[in-house]
Amino acid sequence: MPQLPSITDQAFDEKVKPCERLQVQGDAPGIAAIIEGLKANHTLTEHQRAVCLDWLSCANWLDQDYEGALELISKALTIAESLKNRRLAARLITHTGQIRSDAGDDGAAIAHFLDALDRFAELNDLEGKRRICDLLAKLYLRMEHVINARMYLQDMLEIDRKTGDRKAEAATLSAIGATHASLDENDEAIRYYEQAQAISKELGDQYGVARELHNIGNAHGAEGDTGRAEKAVRQALDIARELNSDYGLSVCLLSLGRIELHKRRLAEAIELLEESVNILQKMGFWEREAVAKAHLAMARFEKGELLKCLQLADEVLQACSALGKEHAFPVSMAYGVKARCAHTAGRKEDATHFAQKAMDSMGERSRINLSDGNRHSKILKDWLGEVLDA
Repeated sequence: MPQLPSITDQAFDEKVKPCERLQVQGDAPGIAAIIEGLKANHTLTEHQRAVCLDWLSCANWLDQDYEGALELISKALTIAESLKNRRLAARLITHTGQIRSDAGDDGAAIAHFLDALDRFAELNDLEGKRRICDLLAKLYLRMEHVINARMYLQDMLEIDRKTGDRKAEAATLSAIGATHASLDENDEAIRYYEQAQAISKELGDQYGVARELHNIGNAHGAEGDTGRAEKAVRQALDIARELNSDYGLSVCLLSLGRIELHKRRLAEAIELLEESVNILQKMGFWEREAVAKAHLAMARFEKGELLKCLQLADEVLQACSALGKEHAFPVSMAYGVKARCAHTAGRKEDATHFAQKAMDSMGERSRINLSDGNRHSKILKDWLGEVLDA
């Protein structure tokens, strides 16, 4: 059998480049077809074989075949180590961590990310280091380990400033602000949001300016300063309208609805929240829509419209259940609404049952965080109020 022709690294890279787009699209068969075509038509170098194994691993990963993905990437890593290709090895270890994370093995994911971080540091690869810090920050935020997440965000900020990437710096400052906001450290959150806003303004990034105004407004609102909160969010809303940003409009309307609800201007709150729900429905942003509907249910309850309130709560629960989001924040709010309705109707057992469901749906970590200022937990506890005290 004649030997297949070789392929230069440049031509090989051009052949595999479409895999990046297919990965974003979630097209596992498309990735596999490209790689199998390369293997069938060319004699590959060891480095090229390792890259092919990595992409085949990615295809399995997209299909949620985590064991198959890990087996292939382990083979690729063995080749990379034998070639002493430290950059490829670091990249493969990063991918291993991502697969472990998606498979739910957070401990193993962190170990792989830390290994990759050390390797990128040895290579003085700032882009690689930043990517790992980003992955670690997101993973720790998902685990609700906010302080750990912030540590890696601070590392990202240092890299952004070293590389002079001002847009990335603004995004990182905003993310650090969000960690402070999640712990009710709102003055510190505002300090970071304002820095991010200043950079966005300097860059002419109106989307960034609107985002930070909205964040600043929410932080003022969390402090109970509804005047400053409303001013900032309305400024963000004006920019969102100028930019024709439906998503920007929806989040600003939701925040303004919350402010009006806090001020007990119920008709205004309902109008704003309904507009937010309508936009989010058209966009298909189910989770944000569920949050808006849950707040709308709260407004309907406060207005004494218990049937409409319960209907909205049930819609939230059905939507979240259909998508397997049993521990999403809107679920806890919906059960909280049902608990308050039952309590108002004098059905004590039902009220207690729904209150417990509300607590359970926040997940174990969020229940623990009721005492440390976690914002969602605090909102839930405040909303349940007398039901929990009964």
